[in-house]
Amino acid sequence: MISQFFILTARGDTIILRDFRQDLGRETCEVFYRKVNLWDDGDPPPSMCVNGLNYFFTKKFGLYFVATTRFNVS
Repeated sequence: MISQFFILTARGDTIILRDFRQDLGRETCEVFYRKVNLWDDGDPPPSMCVNGLNYFFTKKFGLYFVATTRFNVS
């Protein structure tokens, strides 16, 4: 089950934030953006786990489309 969906610009500005379950804070956008920008080995993977929070994303047209969840989904 998705907890949040958000769209970020290439600079890290949040365009849209939809919080479906209200179990996560607003800082998840910032955590995701810092993690992606500090990734060393080329492009980051489309899914990653940071502190027990799963991020699934794609980058299109300079925008990051991101879904988050606390549950391990396949």
